[in-house]
Amino acid sequence: MKTITFTLFLHAALIITGFTSVATPVMASTASKVKAAIVFKLTRYVQWSEEIQADKQLNLCVFGDNDLYSELKTTEGKTSKGMAISVEQGNTLADSSKTCDLLFIGNAANINTRTVTKVLSDKSVLSVSDRSGFAKEGGMVQIKERGGRIRFTVNLKSVRASGLNISSQLLGLAKVIK
Repeated sequence: MKTITFTLFLHAALIITGFTSVATPVMASTASKVKAAIVFKLTRYVQWSEEIQADKQLNLCVFGDNDLYSELKTTEGKTSKGMAISVEQGNTLADSSKTCDLLFIGNAANINTRTVTKVLSDKSVLSVSDRSGFAKEGGMVQIKERGGRIRFTVNLKSVRASGLNISSQLLGLAKVIK
């Protein structure tokens, strides 16, 4: 934790002093690594459908965040709750909704949250994003950084409607929208 805090402090200092060309790639890389670790660990706090568990494979998809995709790809082949992780880059929302168990929607995805929730409404796909207002607009899990700490907002209504459940351990750390 001290390393992350120091790294963030160093990057902030570099930005303030005008060395943005040096700080930006490092910060993006660090942020993507942290997001990838969070997304991977998030899979451990979800009660997946029996169909997904029987398949013994958990398909993580990234839509609109190439850096996160690259970092998350390093988790491919690892296991979470006895299921092998596979990582795909989403090409279209319609295709991703058919093959993904967890779908991360990045800021570069040219699609609004309400469209995402509509397309995923009848599927057991956990929607995750770091977009502002994602959970309020019907997305399931929003990841945000505030004050150097990672925070979660969980839209419990959306999660339950999908047939998924999130552990009380994660809910205890999250802001919950009912």
